[in-house]
Amino acid sequence: MSQLTTLRLLKGVDLTKDYTNTFKHSTLSAQTSFFIAKSQHTFENLTYQRREGTIKVNKNVDTLYDINYLMFQNANYSNKWFYAFVVDMEWLSEDTTKVTYEIDVMQTWAFEMDIKQSFVERECVDNDSIGAHLIEENIDIGPVINRNYNSTGVIEPLTYVIATTVDENLDDVVGDEYTGVYSGLAYYASDDVTFLNGVIEALTTGAKTDALVAIFTMPKALVNVVGGGDRSVIPSSGQGSSNYITGGADKNLTDLDGYVPKNNKLFTYPYNYLMATNHNGQSSIYRYEFFSNPVACQFSLGGNVAPNPTVYMLPIDYKGVFSNTDEFLTLSDYPICSWVNDVYASWLAQNQVSNGVKIGGSAVSLVGGIATGNALAIGAGVLGVTNTLGEFREKSILPNQMKGSPSGGGNISAGIQTFGYYQKTITSEFAVLIDEYLSKYGYQVNRVKVPNITGRSYWNYVKLRDPNIFGDIPNKDLSKINANFERGITFWHGDNVGNYSLDNSL
Repeated sequence: MSQLTTLRLLKGVDLTKDYTNTFKHSTLSAQTSFFIAKSQHTFENLTYQRREGTIKVNKNVDTLYDINYLMFQNANYSNKWFYAFVVDMEWLSEDTTKVTYEIDVMQTWAFEMDIKQSFVERECVDNDSIGAHLIEENIDIGPVINRNYNSTGVIEPLTYVIATTVDENLDDVVGDEYTGVYSGLAYYASDDVTFLNGVIEALTTGAKTDALVAIFTMPKALVNVVGGGDRSVIPSSGQGSSNYITGGADKNLTDLDGYVPKNNKLFTYPYNYLMATNHNGQSSIYRYEFFSNPVACQFSLGGNVAPNPTVYMLPIDYKGVFSNTDEFLTLSDYPICSWVNDVYASWLAQNQVSNGVKIGGSAVSLVGGIATGNALAIGAGVLGVTNTLGEFREKSILPNQMKGSPSGGGNISAGIQTFGYYQKTITSEFAVLIDEYLSKYGYQVNRVKVPNITGRSYWNYVKLRDPNIFGDIPNKDLSKINANFERGITFWHGDNVGNYSLDNSL
């Protein structure tokens, strides 16, 4: 019988027949050189070696204890190398050992495999940009903590708004639209309490106390005004009665509770995201990866002009929509103020003609009795002329009346009448656990594609469902190859099997 086989016994090949791991070499010659470098014993001109079974070698079994792999070449098979796991060694004599082996189908047919499009469940992806892979991993993320907090401070300063039925000349106003809603009132904004008191006094002395309908508050930044000084007029909708401003928070793209992950999927939801709140029971989660802005989460803020206004906040360029009105938050409960109406002064102003009283600013003069300049004399003159002493006294002793319906302001006193932004992340403990899992097993992909068995520096993990792998390979081996891909297998690009401490990121 022809002597046709070359056999090499190898040690230090970190592969097992459960096919958890295998090697991926760039070329056939690189594969051959890699395994030959681990050869400890070489036997030439052996009898033709079958692909499965046993082989006898002229070596004492004690000298082969460290052998775990072999490669053989049958000359009449185009000099192809077959690779196999050593599964047992049996002593036959002092100089003879029987080696039992099993073909390693992954290495033997590594360059005959034709891997076509298959359903890829998991793999080490070739694009790890933030937001590129969002399929849930269905693993425990542990507790979520606050990494940072900031607020839309620009809407915290408030202004007072006076709603009246008269203008600054005490003439009746004509209704108009304000922030899209009709109102028959005029609005004046001011931060000065002294001015507010002056308006109330002017309306009182002008016999227009009922013209003051409401005094309320709203964010100063959202009020568009004309004029200046103490009194600013809020224009109607034709000129824009409300401002629109932007606010927001930076994206957290640096760390998770101090831990910097290798896998960028951990910078996406549910591991890392923004939660906005109105501090009054309403909150919303915003995912960094859905904002078009690469570094910030931007929001548009606006509101209506009315007692107890509603301020809204909606994301900008979020989920492909410039102003995403489907995912907005609102803020209300702005304080409505009260004021005091001087009953006596109001009565005098309203009855100045019949009582012979003229109101001018804060001074009161009468038609009769002016020459003496004496208040009692003036009062006596009035009483003498009008004979209404009882009525004057009755009005003068009435207490002032409270106007308005004071309400709201709980968050104002707490300093939280604003939208707040919490950067939420998982804890560093769970971030490490999940990062290690994703490094080893890649991402959930769930796509029909050609799997990635290369592309990373040190290893690529692949798990397929119903693999489509073909080639000039015996069916028995081909079935085993497909089964290996279906269970999941890691391809190592060097002699580093199991060394997951290496940086395998893109």
